[in-house]
Formats: sequence, structure tokens, C-alpha cells
Amino acid sequence: MVFPTTLWSSIRDASSDPEAAERFARRYRPAVLSFVLQRGYGDAAAEDLTHEVFLRIFAEDILSRADASRGRFRSLLVAVTKQVLADEARRDGALKRGGGARRVDLAEAEAAMAGRVEEEEFDRCWAANLLSLAFRRLEQEGGPPYARALRRHIEGGAYEEIAGELGTSLTNVSTWIRRARLRLKSLVQDEIHAYSSSQEEYKDETQYLGRFLVGSE
Repeated sequence: MVFPTTLWSSIRDASSDPEAAERFARRYRPAVLSFVLQRGYGDAAAEDLTHEVFLRIFAEDILSRADASRGRFRSLLVAVTKQVLADEARRDGALKRGGGARRVDLAEAEAAMAGRVEEEEFDRCWAANLLSLAFRRLEQEGGPPYARALRRHIEGGAYEEIAGELGTSLTNVSTWIRRARLRLKSLVQDEIHAYSSSQEEYKDETQYLGRFLVGSE
């Protein structure tokens, strides 16, 4: 399995390409937004803070200052997110002293990762977004309604109910759900591969994030 630094390169390119930046942000912003909302911010404030996270990534060209060979994309993104939230919490005091938002300090951002509980909350949001991206791809694939059958099953639907809704047999429902799970797992792995820069990172991410995806497997 080849691991070109595709993601890191694309983000660097996005720094000078607004459309590429928009595509990137649209892909990964749901995880950041969900995490910020869980921190107690209202919808409008959460949207603004999420926008600030990606603005800093591109405006400050963070990834050109980071080392793709040792950095992990998810870890970097959560670190920047936590620093944005920390800056927001300090904003009133900073403004009173005549200060404002600070340039992202990568060392400080990495140190902010020490809060393990917060990190796991972000990782849960991250895994949910990967699952959503994978499910969207599954739904776009042709053939039997595997995705619909699996989604209804995850929502708590019994095989009998699903068979009735889809106008098919219990055997088909069982087969579709089994195949959908296998395909969904493969698609989630594709999403992880898309931002992994090495076999080691891919393996670690797949194993670690799997704990947050148990309900879908």
C-alpha cells in the first residue's frame, strides 16, 4: 500500500487555491464543528470558531511548518482546534490588555493535547465524520440497497421490519447487511488512508479509531 503525502500536499496547495481550501474544509469541518458544539458553544459561535480553525491552518500555512513524516493529521487538527478554543476563552482578557488572536504555536498546540478526555471527545467526533463520509459513498454505489438496510438496522430496525420496508426476504436483508458492513469497513479504511502519511500511521489510526466505530461494525 503506497502512502504518498497526498493530504499534506493538497493542504499546502489549498493555501493558494480557495476552491481546494473549500473542498478540504467541507470534508473535515463536521468533526471540528461537532466537537466545538460539545464544548457548550451555541450554533453561531461554533460555526465561527470552526471557521477560525481552518482559517488558521491555511492563512498561517501550518502544515508547511509541520513535519509530515512525524506529524499526524488528526492530532494536528485537534491541537489547532483546542488552541482556538483556548484563545476564545482568553479573548476578553486579551482585548482588555490590547491583545488579540495569537499566531499558532505548534509546540504549544501539541502541549494542549495533554487533556486526554477532550482529545477522546474530538476523536469520537472524527470517527463519526469518517463513518458519515463512508456511508455517503456507500449510498452512492449502485446495486441492492445495502446502505439503506444497514442504516435501518443501526437505527434499531428488526430484520422483519426492514424486509417489509424494502419489499424483500429476510435472507436478502441478512445478506445485504453483512455485505454493507464489509463494504463500509473498507470505505472507512479508505478515508483513513486518504490522510495517513505512512503505513504506521494508517495502522495506528485504523486500530485506534475502531474503538469508536464498534456500533457500526
